[in-house]
Amino acid sequence: MKRVDTKMPQTINSIGLTNRQVNYLSKIIPNVDFNHIYDENTFLKEIQKNASAILNRAAYKVFRAEQNIDKVTLIDYINFECIKLSNFDWIDTENERLCDYIWSCVRILKPSTSYYNLNIDKVDIFNNGVSLNLTNNYLFEINKIPLLPKDSKAKKAAIICFFDLLNNEPKIKNTILNTLKEKWIFVSKIRDVVQWADSNNKEWAWNYLYKGSNPIWFVENGHPKNHLNGIITTFDLLNDSEDRRELLLAKMKSAWSQKAYRDKNNGKKAVSIVLSEDIIKKLDFICENTDRRKNEVVTRLIREEYEKIKEGGH
Repeated sequence: MKRVDTKMPQTINSIGLTNRQVNYLSKIIPNVDFNHIYDENTFLKEIQKNASAILNRAAYKVFRAEQNIDKVTLIDYINFECIKLSNFDWIDTENERLCDYIWSCVRILKPSTSYYNLNIDKVDIFNNGVSLNLTNNYLFEINKIPLLPKDSKAKKAAIICFFDLLNNEPKIKNTILNTLKEKWIFVSKIRDVVQWADSNNKEWAWNYLYKGSNPIWFVENGHPKNHLNGIITTFDLLNDSEDRRELLLAKMKSAWSQKAYRDKNNGKKAVSIVLSEDIIKKLDFICENTDRRKNEVVTRLIREEYEKIKEGGH
Protein backbone atom coordinates (compact mmCIF):
# COMPACT_ATOMS: atom_id res chain seq x y z
CA MET A 1 0.00 0.00 0.00
CA LYS A 2 1.26 3.46 -0.87
CA ARG A 3 2.18 5.52 2.19
CA VAL A 4 0.02 8.60 2.66
CA ASP A 5 2.06 11.57 3.79
CA THR A 6 0.12 13.40 6.52
CA LYS A 7 2.73 16.11 7.08
CA MET A 8 2.31 17.89 3.77
CA PRO A 9 -1.06 19.60 4.46
CA GLN A 10 0.19 20.76 7.88
CA THR A 11 3.33 22.22 6.31
CA ILE A 12 1.29 24.02 3.64
CA ASN A 13 -1.06 25.44 6.25
CA SER A 14 1.76 26.54 8.57
CA ILE A 15 3.53 28.41 5.77
CA GLY A 16 0.31 29.67 4.25
CA LEU A 17 0.63 28.16 0.77
CA THR A 18 -1.88 26.11 -1.18
CA ASN A 19 -1.09 22.94 -3.14
CA ARG A 20 -1.31 25.05 -6.30
CA GLN A 21 1.30 27.48 -4.97
CA VAL A 22 3.67 24.75 -3.82
CA ASN A 23 3.36 23.17 -7.26
CA TYR A 24 4.22 26.56 -8.78
CA LEU A 25 7.38 26.82 -6.65
CA SER A 26 8.42 23.26 -7.45
CA LYS A 27 8.24 24.10 -11.16
CA ILE A 28 10.19 27.36 -11.11
CA ILE A 29 12.76 25.93 -8.64
CA PRO A 30 13.00 22.36 -9.97
CA ASN A 31 16.12 21.39 -7.98
CA VAL A 32 14.18 21.55 -4.69
CA ASP A 33 11.53 19.00 -3.71
CA PHE A 34 9.16 21.19 -1.73
CA ASN A 35 6.79 18.27 -1.23
CA HIS A 36 9.25 16.75 1.24
CA ILE A 37 10.16 19.80 3.31
CA TYR A 38 8.28 19.66 6.57
CA ASP A 39 9.33 22.77 8.50
CA GLU A 40 9.10 26.45 7.77
CA ASN A 41 12.75 27.35 8.37
CA THR A 42 14.07 24.77 5.91
CA PHE A 43 11.46 25.88 3.42
CA LEU A 44 12.48 29.54 3.62
CA LYS A 45 16.20 28.70 3.53
CA GLU A 46 15.67 26.89 0.23
CA ILE A 47 13.79 29.91 -1.10
CA GLN A 48 16.65 32.24 -0.12
CA LYS A 49 19.22 29.88 -1.63
CA ASN A 50 17.32 29.86 -4.96
CA ALA A 51 16.00 33.43 -4.81
CA SER A 52 17.24 34.28 -8.30
CA ALA A 53 14.65 31.94 -9.84
CA ILE A 54 11.96 34.18 -8.35
CA LEU A 55 13.71 37.53 -8.65
CA ASN A 56 14.21 37.01 -12.39
CA ARG A 57 10.52 36.38 -13.04
CA ALA A 58 8.84 39.07 -15.15
CA ALA A 59 6.05 39.30 -12.60
CA TYR A 60 8.42 39.88 -9.69
CA LYS A 61 10.02 42.83 -11.43
CA VAL A 62 6.59 44.43 -11.59
CA PHE A 63 5.64 43.28 -8.10
CA ARG A 64 8.55 44.65 -6.05
CA ALA A 65 12.06 46.05 -6.48
CA GLU A 66 13.57 44.78 -3.21
CA GLN A 67 15.63 41.61 -3.33
CA ASN A 68 14.88 40.16 0.12
CA ILE A 69 12.23 37.43 0.05
CA ASP A 70 10.76 36.71 3.46
CA LYS A 71 7.68 34.64 4.21
CA VAL A 72 5.19 37.48 3.79
CA THR A 73 6.83 38.71 0.59
CA LEU A 74 6.84 35.20 -0.85
CA ILE A 75 3.13 34.62 -0.19
CA ASP A 76 2.15 38.06 -1.45
CA TYR A 77 4.23 37.58 -4.57
CA ILE A 78 2.80 34.16 -5.43
CA ASN A 79 -0.71 35.51 -4.91
CA PHE A 80 0.26 38.29 -7.32
CA GLU A 81 1.72 36.08 -10.05
CA CYS A 82 -0.80 33.21 -9.88
CA ILE A 83 -3.91 34.96 -11.13
CA LYS A 84 -7.19 34.32 -9.33
CA LEU A 85 -8.85 30.96 -9.80
CA SER A 86 -12.15 32.75 -10.38
CA ASN A 87 -10.69 34.04 -13.67
CA PHE A 88 -10.89 30.45 -14.93
CA ASP A 89 -14.50 29.82 -13.87
CA TRP A 90 -15.74 30.11 -17.46
CA ILE A 91 -13.80 26.96 -18.40
CA ASP A 92 -16.59 24.49 -17.63
CA THR A 93 -15.22 20.96 -17.18
CA GLU A 94 -18.62 19.55 -18.18
CA ASN A 95 -18.10 21.03 -21.65
CA GLU A 96 -15.64 18.71 -23.42
CA ARG A 97 -15.47 20.79 -26.56
CA LEU A 98 -14.56 23.91 -24.58
CA CYS A 99 -11.89 22.17 -22.50
CA ASP A 100 -10.41 20.42 -25.54
CA TYR A 101 -10.21 23.71 -27.43
CA ILE A 102 -8.58 25.78 -24.66
CA TRP A 103 -6.20 22.94 -23.74
CA SER A 104 -5.15 22.55 -27.38
CA CYS A 105 -4.70 26.30 -27.84
CA VAL A 106 -2.31 26.67 -24.90
CA ARG A 107 -0.66 23.33 -25.65
CA ILE A 108 0.71 24.66 -28.95
CA LEU A 109 1.48 28.23 -27.89
CA LYS A 110 5.08 29.32 -28.44
CA PRO A 111 7.11 32.19 -26.97
CA SER A 112 6.87 33.88 -30.36
CA THR A 113 3.04 33.81 -30.41
CA SER A 114 1.41 37.23 -30.19
CA TYR A 115 -0.44 37.41 -26.89
CA TYR A 116 -2.97 39.87 -28.28
CA ASN A 117 -4.48 37.73 -31.05
CA LEU A 118 -3.11 34.21 -30.36
CA ASN A 119 -3.36 33.22 -34.01
CA ILE A 120 -2.44 29.55 -34.32
CA ASP A 121 -0.41 28.35 -37.29
CA LYS A 122 -1.73 25.39 -39.28
CA VAL A 123 1.71 23.75 -39.04
CA ASP A 124 1.36 23.63 -35.25
CA ILE A 125 -2.15 22.19 -35.43
CA PHE A 126 -0.99 19.26 -37.57
CA ASN A 127 2.43 18.78 -35.98
CA ASN A 128 2.79 15.18 -34.75
CA GLY A 129 6.13 15.81 -33.05
CA VAL A 130 7.91 13.30 -35.31
CA SER A 131 8.11 14.61 -38.85
CA LEU A 132 8.57 18.19 -37.61
CA ASN A 133 11.25 18.99 -35.04
CA LEU A 134 9.18 21.65 -33.31
CA THR A 135 8.16 20.20 -29.96
CA ASN A 136 10.86 21.99 -27.95
CA ASN A 137 9.55 25.34 -29.16
CA TYR A 138 6.27 25.04 -27.26
CA LEU A 139 5.73 26.63 -23.86
CA PHE A 140 4.29 23.42 -22.44
CA GLU A 141 7.60 21.60 -22.95
CA ILE A 142 9.63 24.59 -21.83
CA ASN A 143 7.69 24.78 -18.55
CA LYS A 144 7.52 20.98 -18.14
CA ILE A 145 3.73 20.87 -17.76
CA PRO A 146 2.11 17.38 -17.78
CA LEU A 147 1.20 16.44 -21.35
CA LEU A 148 -1.32 13.62 -20.82
CA PRO A 149 -4.32 14.86 -18.81
CA LYS A 150 -6.85 12.06 -18.34
CA ASP A 151 -10.04 14.14 -18.60
CA SER A 152 -11.48 17.66 -18.79
CA LYS A 153 -10.78 18.37 -15.12
CA ALA A 154 -7.13 17.46 -15.59
CA LYS A 155 -6.99 19.61 -18.72
CA LYS A 156 -8.32 22.60 -16.80
CA ALA A 157 -5.76 21.99 -14.04
CA ALA A 158 -2.99 21.91 -16.68
CA ILE A 159 -4.31 25.14 -18.20
CA ILE A 160 -4.16 26.85 -14.80
CA CYS A 161 -0.64 25.48 -14.28
CA PHE A 162 0.32 26.87 -17.70
CA PHE A 163 -0.77 30.37 -16.71
CA ASP A 164 0.96 30.11 -13.32
CA LEU A 165 4.26 29.28 -15.00
CA LEU A 166 3.94 31.65 -17.93
CA ASN A 167 6.80 34.11 -17.42
CA ASN A 168 4.78 37.28 -17.85
CA GLU A 169 3.21 39.81 -15.55
CA PRO A 170 -0.40 39.11 -14.44
CA LYS A 171 -1.78 41.83 -16.71
CA ILE A 172 -0.53 39.95 -19.78
CA LYS A 173 -1.71 36.61 -18.39
CA ASN A 174 -5.22 38.01 -17.99
CA THR A 175 -5.03 39.46 -21.50
CA ILE A 176 -4.20 36.02 -22.92
CA LEU A 177 -6.96 34.36 -20.90
CA ASN A 178 -9.53 36.94 -22.01
CA THR A 179 -8.43 36.53 -25.63
CA LEU A 180 -8.95 32.78 -25.34
CA LYS A 181 -12.40 33.37 -23.88
CA GLU A 182 -13.35 35.67 -26.76
CA LYS A 183 -12.03 33.17 -29.30
CA TRP A 184 -14.08 30.40 -27.66
CA ILE A 185 -17.29 32.50 -27.75
CA PHE A 186 -16.77 32.87 -31.51
CA VAL A 187 -15.78 29.23 -32.07
CA SER A 188 -18.65 27.79 -30.02
CA LYS A 189 -21.22 29.30 -32.39
CA ILE A 190 -19.82 27.37 -35.37
CA ARG A 191 -21.39 23.92 -35.33
CA ASP A 192 -20.94 22.60 -38.88
CA VAL A 193 -18.37 19.96 -37.90
CA VAL A 194 -20.24 19.11 -34.69
CA GLN A 195 -23.29 18.32 -36.81
CA TRP A 196 -21.35 16.45 -39.52
CA ALA A 197 -18.99 14.28 -37.50
CA ASP A 198 -20.47 11.15 -35.96
CA SER A 199 -19.57 7.61 -34.93
CA ASN A 200 -19.87 6.37 -38.54
CA ASN A 201 -17.23 8.62 -40.06
CA LYS A 202 -14.97 9.52 -37.11
CA GLU A 203 -12.20 6.94 -37.70
CA TRP A 204 -12.16 7.61 -41.43
CA ALA A 205 -12.09 11.39 -40.91
CA TRP A 206 -9.31 11.18 -38.31
CA ASN A 207 -7.16 9.14 -40.66
CA TYR A 208 -7.99 11.53 -43.51
CA LEU A 209 -6.73 14.47 -41.43
CA TYR A 210 -3.69 12.90 -39.76
CA LYS A 211 -2.71 9.88 -41.89
CA GLY A 212 -2.38 7.46 -38.98
CA SER A 213 -0.50 9.76 -36.56
CA ASN A 214 -1.69 12.04 -33.78
CA PRO A 215 -0.99 15.78 -33.41
CA ILE A 216 0.90 16.79 -30.28
CA TRP A 217 -2.15 18.42 -28.68
CA PHE A 218 -4.21 15.23 -28.94
CA VAL A 219 -4.55 13.13 -25.78
CA GLU A 220 -5.00 9.39 -26.38
CA ASN A 221 -6.49 8.07 -23.16
CA GLY A 222 -8.78 5.37 -24.53
CA HIS A 223 -11.95 7.47 -24.38
CA PRO A 224 -14.41 6.28 -27.08
CA LYS A 225 -15.10 9.87 -28.18
CA ASN A 226 -11.42 10.84 -28.53
CA HIS A 227 -11.29 10.91 -32.32
CA LEU A 228 -14.75 12.47 -32.62
CA ASN A 229 -13.75 15.27 -30.24
CA GLY A 230 -10.35 15.53 -31.96
CA ILE A 231 -11.96 16.15 -35.36
CA ILE A 232 -14.10 18.93 -33.88
CA THR A 233 -11.09 20.46 -32.09
CA THR A 234 -9.06 20.41 -35.32
CA PHE A 235 -11.57 22.62 -37.09
CA ASP A 236 -12.10 24.78 -33.99
CA LEU A 237 -8.35 25.50 -34.03
CA LEU A 238 -8.49 26.20 -37.77
CA ASN A 239 -10.94 29.07 -37.25
CA ASP A 240 -7.89 31.34 -37.16
CA SER A 241 -7.39 30.42 -40.84
CA GLU A 242 -10.96 30.57 -42.09
CA ASP A 243 -10.16 30.04 -45.80
CA ARG A 244 -7.99 27.00 -45.07
CA ARG A 245 -10.61 25.66 -42.70
CA GLU A 246 -13.41 25.88 -45.27
CA LEU A 247 -11.25 24.36 -48.01
CA LEU A 248 -10.14 21.43 -45.85
CA LEU A 249 -13.69 20.81 -44.60
CA ALA A 250 -15.09 20.88 -48.15
CA LYS A 251 -12.41 18.45 -49.36
CA MET A 252 -13.02 16.10 -46.45
CA LYS A 253 -16.78 16.10 -46.88
CA SER A 254 -16.40 15.49 -50.62
CA ALA A 255 -13.99 12.60 -50.04
CA TRP A 256 -16.38 11.08 -47.50
CA SER A 257 -19.32 11.38 -49.92
CA GLN A 258 -17.30 9.62 -52.62
CA LYS A 259 -16.36 6.85 -50.20
CA ALA A 260 -19.97 6.46 -49.07
CA TYR A 261 -21.08 6.28 -52.70
CA ARG A 262 -18.46 3.68 -53.56
CA ASP A 263 -19.41 1.60 -50.52
CA LYS A 264 -23.08 1.81 -51.41
CA ASN A 265 -22.40 0.74 -55.01
CA ASN A 266 -19.88 -1.93 -54.11
CA GLY A 267 -19.96 -4.66 -56.79
CA LYS A 268 -21.87 -2.49 -59.25
CA LYS A 269 -20.63 -1.10 -62.56
CA ALA A 270 -22.06 1.51 -64.88
CA VAL A 271 -23.28 0.13 -68.22
CA SER A 272 -24.06 2.33 -71.21
CA ILE A 273 -26.84 1.18 -73.56
CA VAL A 274 -28.68 2.93 -76.41
CA LEU A 275 -32.48 2.87 -76.26
CA SER A 276 -35.08 4.34 -78.61
CA GLU A 277 -37.14 7.29 -77.41
CA ASP A 278 -40.22 5.09 -77.30
CA ILE A 279 -38.55 2.56 -74.94
CA ILE A 280 -37.16 5.37 -72.77
CA LYS A 281 -40.68 6.80 -72.37
CA LYS A 282 -42.01 3.39 -71.38
CA LEU A 283 -39.19 2.94 -68.90
CA ASP A 284 -39.97 6.36 -67.40
CA PHE A 285 -43.65 5.39 -67.18
CA ILE A 286 -42.82 2.16 -65.34
CA CYS A 287 -40.57 4.04 -62.91
CA GLU A 288 -43.19 6.68 -62.18
CA ASN A 289 -45.94 4.13 -61.56
CA THR A 290 -43.90 1.69 -59.49
CA ASP A 291 -41.85 4.24 -57.59
CA ARG A 292 -38.61 2.55 -58.60
CA ARG A 293 -35.39 3.85 -60.14
CA LYS A 294 -34.42 2.95 -63.69
CA ASN A 295 -31.60 0.63 -62.64
CA GLU A 296 -34.03 -1.21 -60.34
CA VAL A 297 -36.56 -1.73 -63.15
CA VAL A 298 -33.94 -2.90 -65.64
CA THR A 299 -32.33 -5.19 -63.04
CA ARG A 300 -35.69 -6.81 -62.28
CA LEU A 301 -36.52 -7.34 -65.99
CA ILE A 302 -33.10 -8.86 -66.68
CA ARG A 303 -33.38 -11.23 -63.70
CA GLU A 304 -36.86 -12.35 -64.79
CA GLU A 305 -35.65 -13.00 -68.34
CA TYR A 306 -32.58 -14.81 -67.02
CA GLU A 307 -34.71 -17.13 -64.86
CA LYS A 308 -36.98 -17.93 -67.82
CA ILE A 309 -34.02 -18.94 -69.97
CA LYS A 310 -32.51 -21.05 -67.20
CA GLU A 311 -35.83 -22.90 -66.79
CA GLY A 312 -35.94 -23.63 -70.49
CA GLY A 313 -38.25 -20.86 -71.53
CA HIS A 314 -37.74 -18.48 -74.42
